[in-house]
Amino acid sequence: MKKGGLLVLLGLAACTSLKAPRFLSSALPDDTLKVRDLGALPLSLEWRGDLFRSKGLVRSSGYQEDLPLRGRGTLGSPIQSFVAPKILTNNRVLLGLLGEGVQVRDLRSGALLWSYLSPIGVGSEPLVVEPYVYVAGMDSQVAKLRLDSGEVVWTRKLNVESTGGLAMDAGVVYLTSADNALWALDEKSGNPLWTYRRPSPSGSLYWSLRGSSKPVISADGSKIFAGFSDGAVVAVSARGGDLAWERVLQSRSNLFKDADLGPLLSPDGSRLFVAQVDGDLVALNPSDGGILWKRSVNAASAPAFSPNSQEIYVSSLSGELHQLRSVDGSEVWSASHSKYGLATRVATVRPDLVAVAWTSGPLTLLDPKTGIVVWKSLDKIQTVAPPTSDGERLLVLSSRNQLYRYTLSPIERTASPQ
Repeated sequence: MKKGGLLVLLGLAACTSLKAPRFLSSALPDDTLKVRDLGALPLSLEWRGDLFRSKGLVRSSGYQEDLPLRGRGTLGSPIQSFVAPKILTNNRVLLGLLGEGVQVRDLRSGALLWSYLSPIGVGSEPLVVEPYVYVAGMDSQVAKLRLDSGEVVWTRKLNVESTGGLAMDAGVVYLTSADNALWALDEKSGNPLWTYRRPSPSGSLYWSLRGSSKPVISADGSKIFAGFSDGAVVAVSARGGDLAWERVLQSRSNLFKDADLGPLLSPDGSRLFVAQVDGDLVALNPSDGGILWKRSVNAASAPAFSPNSQEIYVSSLSGELHQLRSVDGSEVWSASHSKYGLATRVATVRPDLVAVAWTSGPLTLLDPKTGIVVWKSLDKIQTVAPPTSDGERLLVLSSRNQLYRYTLSPIERTASPQ
C-alpha cells in the first residue's frame, strides 16, 4: 500500500461539493428499533513503527500528538485501523489492528483472551475457518493461528505487506500483496503453490492502493478473481495460476487507476462487481470478463450487497451512498450526508437494517429500501473501518482504536400496514 494513497482518497471529500440529500419516508414502522450503547472499549496498543520500518516504540491508546510523522501510523495520528471487527462464538470478537496485530477479546468485559503481535500490525481482514484463523501482517508475514489460543501453526514470509483480505477453498489460501501479486499458499504448510503477478503502476500515477483487493473464488471453485492497481481485473486458474482472462478498466481519475477495492461475486455466480477508485462500478461476466454494465460513481468503497442481494451499495468520493440494481446498474436511491464525510463499506445488520460508518461522523443505521437514517450514534466515531453485525450486536472500530459496541432489539414480526 503506497504511503499517503488512502489519506488522499479520504481527504478529497473535504474539498468536494455535495449534492443535497434526497428525502424519502422510511419504510420502518415507528418505535420498532431500540439500540443500547454498551460503551467503547479502549484498546491499549503498542505502536511498533510505520511503513518506514521505524524502530521507535510508542505506548499509547492510539493517539500521540508530539510524534513526528514517521513515528505515527500509516494514516497519521491517531493510528487508524481499517479492518472490520469479526464476531465469533461464545461472546468473542476478533480484531485486526494497525500497530498491534490480532486480538481476540471478550465482547462483554473487553478482556484480552489472546493476541498475536505483528510488527506494524494488520491491515488485511483475517480469515476465520474454524478452528483456525489466517492473518496477513503489514510486515509481509502470513500466519495460521489456532482460534482458541492464538498458537502459531505456521508462518510464511511474502515479499511485501497485504492490506486486502484472504480467501480459502479446497485446502488453498489465496491473498494479494502490495507488489501487485496474487498468492496461493498450501493451507496445511503455508508453502507457496503459485504466484500471479501484475506490472507495477506507471510513473504517471500519483497514488496507488496496491494490495487492497480480496481474492474472490468462482462459484465452481475453478477460478480466482482479483483486481490490481494497474486497473486490471483478472481471472486465473485456481489449480495453477494460469491467466484465464483479464479486463483492463479505463480510469476516469487523474489520480487513481486502481481496480483493487475488492471484487464482489453475486450469489448465483453470474456477475462480478468491481469498483474502481474514483471511477466506475462495473459488472463483469465471470466466465470471460465481458462488461455487462458500468455506472460512474467516483467510487470510494468496495461494493456490498443489500440484505436481499438484489441491490449493491457503493460510496463515492463526493460523499454520497448509492444503491444500484445488480441486474443493470440502475439507481434505486442515493443519499448524501455532507457533514459525515465518506461512507465505509456497508454492512447488513438484518433484513430491515444496514449499517454505515463515516470518516467524519457517527455510526448510522439505514433503511435499505430508502436510504433514510433511522438511528445514529451519539459519539462522532470517525472511522475508515466498516462496521459489523450478527443481527443482535453491532460493532465498529473508531479512528482511535476504540471498539464501540451496541445491542439491537429483536425484529418484531407484525402485520404490514394496509
